[in-house]
Order: sequence, then C-alpha cells, then structure tokens
Amino acid sequence: MKHLRIYFLAILYLAAVCCTYPFDAEMKDSNDVPVVEGNIIIGSYSYISVDRIIKSSGKQSTAPLSFIVKVEGEDGTAVQGTGDNPYQLDTRDLPATQKYRLVLTSTTDNSVYMTDFSTVLGTPEVDDFKYEITGNLLTFKVSLHSDSNPFFQISYDEEWEYHSWTDTKFVYNRNSNEIVAGNYPYYTCWNHSDYAKSTTMSAEAYEGFRLKDYPVLYMRNTDRRISTLYRLKMKVSLIPEDSYRYWQNLDKISQPDGDLFSPIPSSMRGNLYKEGDKNALILGYVGFAASHDISLFFNNEKEDFYVFPRSQVEYMLNDRKESGMDPEYWSTLYSSGYWPYDTRSDIYGNTIGYIWITQDCVDCRRQGGSTTKPADWTNESTNKQEL
Repeated sequence: MKHLRIYFLAILYLAAVCCTYPFDAEMKDSNDVPVVEGNIIIGSYSYISVDRIIKSSGKQSTAPLSFIVKVEGEDGTAVQGTGDNPYQLDTRDLPATQKYRLVLTSTTDNSVYMTDFSTVLGTPEVDDFKYEITGNLLTFKVSLHSDSNPFFQISYDEEWEYHSWTDTKFVYNRNSNEIVAGNYPYYTCWNHSDYAKSTTMSAEAYEGFRLKDYPVLYMRNTDRRISTLYRLKMKVSLIPEDSYRYWQNLDKISQPDGDLFSPIPSSMRGNLYKEGDKNALILGYVGFAASHDISLFFNNEKEDFYVFPRSQVEYMLNDRKESGMDPEYWSTLYSSGYWPYDTRSDIYGNTIGYIWITQDCVDCRRQGGSTTKPADWTNESTNKQEL
C-alpha cells in the first residue's frame, strides 16, 4: 500500500459549510472515492454535495460528481434535489414521523449510493440563547437539554447591517455628468456569511443531558459585523450517537497532533454504501434530523460596544481632491475612485466647486455587502430573542 495525502471537504453542518480536513491514510484504491457532505433536515431545506477523491500529479484532490439526488420515505414519498452540487432538497413539508433514506444515482455510470432508512430524531429544548459582554469580547451562548438524547448539533449563519464610513448628501450621475443634492443610496448595506458553520456536542457527562451556556461564537469589539445591527441565526438538532462519533473522529484525525491510533479514513465509512457492493469505499455521514430555529439580534446602538477604527477612517477622509465646476474633471475624479462629499464656496456663499473623497468612505457596497434588505429584517432590538 502507498501512503497517500488526501484532502476532502467534510461539512459539519445542517445547511452548507466547507471545511478542509488533511490526513494521511493507507488506502487500496483512492482513484475514485465519493465524498458525500450534508444532512437531511426535515422541516427545512436540505443541502447535499458530492465530490470524489482523485489522484493528480502524485497528489490527492477532490472533484465534483454529477448525481440525481433524492430523499425517499418509507411510504414512497420522494423529493428530488435541484441545483448543481450542492443540491438543494425541499424537505420542509416532509413529516418527521417516518423513516427516510438518501439515494444518489450517478449520471455517468448509473451507480447508486444510499443510506439505510433512518429515524428522524426530535429537537432539543432551548433553555436560553443570549450574548454576554466581557471586556472587549462578545460571546453568544446557548443552553440546551434533551430528556432522551445527549448528542446535539448546532448550525449557524449570520446577517448584519452596517453603514459606510461616512455619509454624503450628494449624488453623482455618471450618465448625465451631474452632481445633485439628495439622499445618497449607498450609506446602509446588509451582508451575510457565505457558509453556515456547525459543531457537534455531547451532554453525556451532565445530569439531565443538559448543556448550559455553551459558547457558540466569540467576537471582538473591533469586528465590523457588529457595528450596527447583527443577527445570529441558529438551527439546533439531535443526532444519533454514531453520527456524533463519526464527526468527532474526523475532527480528531484532522488535528496536527493526531497520533498513530487515530482512525484512518478507510475505516470511517460513515452510513453510505454502494448498491450491490457494500465493500466499496464511500466517505461521509448523512444525518436525518429535525431542527429548531432560533435567532438573536445584537444592536450596537443599544450596547455601544463596537470600537470605530477612527485612525483608518480619518486617513481615508484626508485623501481628498478638489474640483471646480468642470464636468469633464468630475468624470475623471469618479473614474479615479472619488465621490463628491462637500461643496466649495466663495466668500458670498456661492458654490464654486466640490470636495471629493475616496468612494471607499461613502459606498457601503465596497465592503462586500449590498443595499438589499433581508425580507424579515427588523430594527427593533427588543425583538432580539426568538425562542
């Protein structure tokens, strides 16, 4: 056998997240090993992606595969995925009272991979979801318990409202080459995380299978995401013990201090198999769970926690240009990355030109967001907790 360095994406979440796990392993055949990522979430949208380990120039990497992806119920109910890897499955209306399995059919050679029919576990009780401020650190915490199952999985994503570094009352129309006074449309933006993050937890050692004040996320007071209004959206689920052990083992072997006794990938087959050949290697573990959705707002206007990077902004504000009333020069300044910020006046108060500053100061879109407000967004800090 050859020792091969393998990389594959293992998603530890209820929606979709990419994490790269490196490890060394002995494998007999690593030229075409499917890697299935994701979970089936009854009562919500589910996401599944399928990659494969391929050998290229002596190194191992992943490449996407094309599949027909279905969730099948014991009663014959079937939901087919849409999209192009990751596949989205609309499992919102499926009842949690029956068993389900995942079926993947290759569009290349009609190979079929699947899980056994699995029971959908219930959801844990959410006792508290809050944030705490200690010094310059903001911590989001959740408290959970279950009367029947000590293994939890949480998945979260983020949305935040923020402002440009400063505001202007002038709008430059590039098409007509005019500057007019008015409400500038790029002062307020919203952004969101590209991937959900998740983790698994065990309450085996605690009485009543109860986790108290589990720290979900830490943020410093210089984090731009909390500069105005921030929302942490979280899904909490129960998972079976074998699912918990699988992800814990995978996390262990991905660490730099893993030892010789760590389980290797070829022994971590998860719960998927190839139809007609259960010895064929396929990596990944697909869970079947219901989820409880909660969200929490952090309103900086109320908490006054965020530290404004004043020196950085003042540096940008000092990057100024001046113009007269020549529209051709306006176009040149705009093309160079500037925006009208204030007027220049003569001793009689007449406008004789404009002061321009870098667009990074006044255009919130330059920081990665958009002016599209989430449909369910609220500015009410009193609505910060939704249990």
